[in-house]
Amino acid sequence: MNLVKGEAMDLTKDNPGVKKFAFAAGWDLSQGAEAFDLDIFAVPTAAGGKFTGDHNKDVVFFNNLSAHGIKLDKDNRTGEGDGDDETMVLDLSAVPTGFDEIWCVINIYQGDEKGQRFGQVENSYARIYDAEKGPTSTEIAKYELRGDFKKFTAVVMGKFYRKGSEWEFEAVGKGTTGSILDVTNAIPNI
Repeated sequence: MNLVKGEAMDLTKDNPGVKKFAFAAGWDLSQGAEAFDLDIFAVPTAAGGKFTGDHNKDVVFFNNLSAHGIKLDKDNRTGEGDGDDETMVLDLSAVPTGFDEIWCVINIYQGDEKGQRFGQVENSYARIYDAEKGPTSTEIAKYELRGDFKKFTAVVMGKFYRKGSEWEFEAVGKGTTGSILDVTNAIPNI
């Protein structure tokens, strides 16, 4: 299923046999762009995007590889190569009560300091697949980033969220700037 910005899908209801979901992201640098490091990270929040946790314990990123059923699988520092550049695995059954949303973001590491922006990035996408079957399994959903993100250093790609006893996923596609900490604190207002 190819999602467009703002579109949501029933994730667990439509995929009852899937125990763990992979959220993978890929990108390429624009022709002539200097190599830089993009990172995916996940922010678990209460409903409405309010982050009340501990940044170093609850946010899953390159310095905290797992928390609350979410695990960062790999950290690609150059974006070179074909296919997915970074992947997180989410065991949604292990996400504690109180965390009702998981925001998934791609951030340019030190983008503000280095003057790097998403205008230098092409072919950005996020996709979801059955983590137990691996990256070559059938995609459950894919969201290709389209639009003007030239001035941003981070893009909120999507969010997993509880709806009753099920989980859904929404393609968000909103740009912002700042460090992982800045983005984490800004999520409810993005």
